[in-house]
Parts: sequence; structure tokens; C-alpha cells
Amino acid sequence: MPEAFCATCDCNVEVETVEDTTLVMCLMCGEEFVAPANVDSSKFDHYAVGLVTSVDSINKTGLKKVMVDVTGSGDSIQVLTNAKYVSVNWRVVVAKEEHYPLV
Repeated sequence: MPEAFCATCDCNVEVETVEDTTLVMCLMCGEEFVAPANVDSSKFDHYAVGLVTSVDSINKTGLKKVMVDVTGSGDSIQVLTNAKYVSVNWRVVVAKEEHYPLV
């Protein structure tokens, strides 16, 4: 289902298109509003698959620092994980930063 920002709920929610209009309806509160031009039609648009380029254990924590190349350009992002099994050249799913900005 597509998602859009509902001002009434004050968050991104699943919406349903209202027949024969440019309106969408919030499935949480029932509010109808004009659909923004960038309504995502896929639940997975804010995820990407990246290639693990390095894995380093962090002493005494059980955590691993994993460098993941998401763009294919060689620019890696750092991910901390407690996953038991992760190795270089594995493909992993990560959330895109533009949908989950760092605060």
C-alpha cells in the first residue's frame, strides 16, 4: 500500500486512493487529503541492498562494525550489529538515510 504524511495523525501512514479523485484516505483516521506527488507505491522503496566491505569486532561488547557499500560507488556506510553471522562480500538490507535521517 502507498504511504503519505497525514497531518491529522502527524506521521507517515498507509493510504488508500479515493476512486476518481486525486485524494487519498488515511487508513488510521479516515481523513481524506490531496495526495502528494511523491507518494511511495512500494513498502520497500526506503530500503536498499548493500555489499559488506569489512567486518570488525568491537571488544567485549559482542557488536560488530560493518562497512556496507550501498551505492556501488565505493562510499561505505557504517552499521553496528549484533548479528552472529556476517561476512565480507555478503549482501545485506539497510534503510536509506533520506527516509530515516540521523538526528
